[in-house]
Amino acid sequence: RIELTALTSVLSIINVRSIAVKIDMVPANYDILHQHRPLIPGVKHCNGGGGLAFIYSKIFPAKTLQTSFKPTTFELQLVGQQIGNIKIKIANIYRPSHTQKTEFLDEFAKLLTAVGLGQNERLIICGDFNMPGINPTCIDDHLASLLDTHGYMQHVNCATRHDPRGGDNLLDLLLTVQSTTHPLVSDVAVISSHGLS
Repeated sequence: RIELTALTSVLSIINVRSIAVKIDMVPANYDILHQHRPLIPGVKHCNGGGGLAFIYSKIFPAKTLQTSFKPTTFELQLVGQQIGNIKIKIANIYRPSHTQKTEFLDEFAKLLTAVGLGQNERLIICGDFNMPGINPTCIDDHLASLLDTHGYMQHVNCATRHDPRGGDNLLDLLLTVQSTTHPLVSDVAVISSHGLS
């Protein structure tokens, strides 16, 4: 059983580039890979703070994977873990809500084909997509259609943003290729900071 945590919009405390601070943030026998938010001059919330992080058990070491794919509508952290003879690739995504949905969907479709998968490789995609549907437990119809076209399944089935005034939404997703024989993901737990002040 693999236990991992993917974080998006990581708080500024992790901006400290000190390895000691990052190690102190995780439990014993776990480690963290952090990717700083890119600097984008003039764009609010893109000042290099925060970013994406991946916390994993040292039993199954993880490493950052390099890719030539450089999205502009979302942040991407690509991590790999070797589990026996299977290589698991995990794409951690944060899509800022101010980016255009159609441009994001085009780039996301490119990601689904750009991350090449070999015979013994699997892909897990997770993160904050900011693509809510018409009710609290569904995602945007265009995103759902894209996932269906590429054979992906969405595993989160409850709202991840809770607004006391109403308007709960499903924003944080966990995606895998549909499989009827050996499901890659089970026991999904999403802890979201959406709606916290």
